[in-house]
Amino acid sequence: MPIIDVTIVVAPGAAVAADLAQSLANSVGRALASPPAQAWVRLHVLPQDRYAESENALNSSELPVYAVVLSRQPPEHSQLSAAITKLTHAISEATGRAPARVHIEYAPHARGRAAFGGKLVE
Repeated sequence: MPIIDVTIVVAPGAAVAADLAQSLANSVGRALASPPAQAWVRLHVLPQDRYAESENALNSSELPVYAVVLSRQPPEHSQLSAAITKLTHAISEATGRAPARVHIEYAPHARGRAAFGGKLVE
């Protein structure tokens, strides 16, 4: 059930591959060991002129990718580092961005506060 919101910053005139969302869903699903059709990716493209880092001008090879993961229950702290490593490499591979430029945030658990198809996640 995880929903992964991926935001990729792109250089002016650059485009993302038409199948990037599917590639991300497949890679992330494998990394999270999700059954088919159970890892959902929403891909957002952010133009470079809408992104900045303080006191730092980025070239196109340094542009980042951000991912926010919403799941029923995030991994336990002892397993979080391994999960983040797997996700980082899956997203890096799918986007062609260096792992050091992939940033991941786990949202608080979805249990009791999110609904899918009208059903509260328990």
